[in-house]
Amino acid sequence: MSFFIKANFLDVPCLKALISKCLGILIIIGAVIVKLPQIIKMISAKSGAGVSLLSQVLELVALTATISYSVANSFPFRSYKLGLTIVMAARVSCRSSRSSCCFWAV
Repeated sequence: MSFFIKANFLDVPCLKALISKCLGILIIIGAVIVKLPQIIKMISAKSGAGVSLLSQVLELVALTATISYSVANSFPFRSYKLGLTIVMAARVSCRSSRSSCCFWAV
């Protein structure tokens, strides 16, 4: 608290918490931005031609395993929110492609 109230920028516990929160937010934003060019290109072309079904399935399997493990072990939400964000971005990507990779994006 002294970090904000007293402007004590050398308060190590508060500084660590602030940096951690900021990095977490930046990572989530970055995860969404990574998929954004692909989504925009597919929407403008009105086609998902060239989107690899195998890469979409492998990405989904890997993220589902990570998220499931985190939930099963009662890890805090912040430990798997990145995976959820990427799954949602992949879902939008598949939805907008209207291709065969949409079999899981119902």
